[in-house]
Amino acid sequence: MPSLGFPQVVWSANRNHPVKLGAKLKLNAAGDLILQDADGSKVWSTKTAGKHVAGMRITDTGNLKLIASVSSTNWGKGLYAVEVTNKGLFGYFQKNPRRVYYKYLVNGSDESKERSYVRFLNGSLSLFIHSAEPSRRPDGVIRVPRASSAQYMKLMPNGHLKVFEWEYTGWRVVADLFGPPRRSL
Repeated sequence: MPSLGFPQVVWSANRNHPVKLGAKLKLNAAGDLILQDADGSKVWSTKTAGKHVAGMRITDTGNLKLIASVSSTNWGKGLYAVEVTNKGLFGYFQKNPRRVYYKYLVNGSDESKERSYVRFLNGSLSLFIHSAEPSRRPDGVIRVPRASSAQYMKLMPNGHLKVFEWEYTGWRVVADLFGPPRRSL
């Protein structure tokens, strides 16, 4: 019975000014992902109309950069962020100056014209930094326990990148990919 803790917020647009109950997130026929408030007003958009959209990626341009919330009850921007660049995957503590607390570097030459991104697959967080799928293998892999039911990944307010899995009694942490935040590397 998935009523305890189900569903979970895995991504939020317009996080400092949440929309009201009844808001809609729509991918229109033109390829634009639009968040509309309950009154129908446009709150946020990917501005991707006419660009043949097939999915979303976290990219090195900051598009959908993963930023932790302040707490489990305050969804405002927190102090930790995860970013994918042409060098790898980085966890940042966002104070001036911004400090790296986690890094997964990928070696190799940049052969791809595609943007760098990561993909959460069953059993791994796959990094496509210098190559694009499906023609190539990932440039790096962070192992994740294989799913026996629904899973999601969340950057926690304390900087941990955790993988959750649904069990009969609720969501359970099955992996902590970043572990405790460390000093700058």
